[in-house]
Amino acid sequence: MQKLFLNAEICETVDNKSEKDLQQFICDNWKKLFPEYTFIAQEFRLKGNVHGLGKSGRIDILAYHTNGKMFAIFELKKDYNDNVASQAANYACFIQNKFTDVYVEAKEKHRAAIPKIAEIDKEEVEIILIAKTFSEIQISQAKKSKESITLIEYCWFADDILFLDYVHNAPAVKVDEAVGPDKKKKPTKIEVEKMTWDELVNRMNPNRKKKFQNIKPDSKENITKLRKLIPKSWATKTKTKYNALYKRLDEFEEQLEKYE
Repeated sequence: MQKLFLNAEICETVDNKSEKDLQQFICDNWKKLFPEYTFIAQEFRLKGNVHGLGKSGRIDILAYHTNGKMFAIFELKKDYNDNVASQAANYACFIQNKFTDVYVEAKEKHRAAIPKIAEIDKEEVEIILIAKTFSEIQISQAKKSKESITLIEYCWFADDILFLDYVHNAPAVKVDEAVGPDKKKKPTKIEVEKMTWDELVNRMNPNRKKKFQNIKPDSKENITKLRKLIPKSWATKTKTKYNALYKRLDEFEEQLEKYE
């Protein structure tokens, strides 16, 4: 999302908005603020031992990341504290362990427009934390975390103007959505199939890209690891780049066998 720069002398900041106000404003303007996510529900209840203390929990906003093919947890705080990240991590773990239950709840109770259960990544849950500000330590912790964490700072101005600033894990701009004279067309299936391994990896969703960047297909062991990182559900007729990844691995394996 692009930043909106405002003149502080003209736009007066508002400090009397509560977390509930923020949550409702985001829900009311969901498609404008988070077009790449499908809204499922606010105050989504997780039933069971969520925090290891025999207590259930409520996610501020549960959504589905259309490009990432995974559930996304939005936790909103006026004043951020480290407990929020821990709480969100518990929610993510619970969704992974109770994936089918959460899917059924989202699909049947909330009538969420999400794909079939087999098409959703069961191993990944994105965490989006929204607060007025994050410290350098908190941002550093998010960068080092094994979880997929997005940090967004917000500022509320008069006349209901909300400013959102991604301070970590900002979404990449899609090539086919770029504007201006340098706009490029989305590559064709044939063009994708001709791409190198690195080019294919760079086209991945950022959450998945991290898994592939540190492993190169330069040995049978690494090729086996990489195959395991590509679920069969990815390699469908509609997901050309993942079919191309499989094809590259086969090619690399054949080359290795020639020189053994």
